[in-house]
Amino acid sequence: MRALAQLITSDDVFASTLLVIACDQFGADFINGEEGPWTPEMLRLEIKDHFGVNIPDDNLGKLMAAVGVLTTDNFFRSLPSFLFTIHGLLGDGTSWSYAEPIDLEDLAWAMMESLLLFPPRKGDLFDTQIVAYCKTLVKREGILSPPAVLVFAKEEEAYGDITPYDEGVMMEQADRTNAINEYIEEQMEQLLAQLAGIPSLGLSASCLRTSVMSELESLYSEDKWL
Repeated sequence: MRALAQLITSDDVFASTLLVIACDQFGADFINGEEGPWTPEMLRLEIKDHFGVNIPDDNLGKLMAAVGVLTTDNFFRSLPSFLFTIHGLLGDGTSWSYAEPIDLEDLAWAMMESLLLFPPRKGDLFDTQIVAYCKTLVKREGILSPPAVLVFAKEEEAYGDITPYDEGVMMEQADRTNAINEYIEEQMEQLLAQLAGIPSLGLSASCLRTSVMSELESLYSEDKWL
């Protein structure tokens, strides 16, 4: 229990880790109870009573964002809801502004985590404003081939004639994409390590990794939302 309490109060805990801990300790009722999902204050009180720690506001925001991904389709339906969820998963709390663009690494990872939390159904598409927002961030950094999780935000013209770009520019944008992919990989390894550290799961990081990678390959091959 002490290890779980430490995770709950850690600055580096992932939304997915908090969700698994809450489901394990409180059951599914805190997500789909007769009166709907628990409120943030209910969760705060239950965590305090169960684990003897106060969950930081940013971590409570991560947990509520994860619950939102599971219980609504708002993530796909409106840009404000999308940004609210992204910042929640990242642990930004209320310290962020709509006027501040999200770092592309952070956007890509939050997108990946949302996909892991609730794999989209075939045919799920983002609202056009969400697509436009993501395209703007990708284009701002001159990326022609976005990471797979952001491929829906690619500019179609980027796959046409590339002669206007010199070799140095092409290599630079490729390096940027590789850096984002490496960041996603690092985050994934940390998430799997956290999940493997939850005793009740009884799973190793390698076992979790195999399962997660298999699910992602299935999603990409079925061309859902991508």
